[in-house]
Amino acid sequence: HPSLSPLYANLSHMPPALVTVGTADPLQDDSLFFASKYSAYGNHVELAIYEGGEHGIGHFGVQEDEEMGVRARRHTLEFM
Repeated sequence: HPSLSPLYANLSHMPPALVTVGTADPLQDDSLFFASKYSAYGNHVELAIYEGGEHGIGHFGVQEDEEMGVRARRHTLEFM
């Protein structure tokens, strides 16, 4: 339902955000849309795109312990 999705929310006055997505993630388009909308509301957003990365890159799944997953997880921890 649209009213439950952050893609359609009022994103005014939000804290800085890191959007991490892989190019093999089926939700890549939603992630890019969200990052764009977050920025359009005047918020700081950092977008990290990992070539060939799957959904959850760096946090769970097959690629978690691969070099790309470790790099994505490190980036997340540094952002926090």
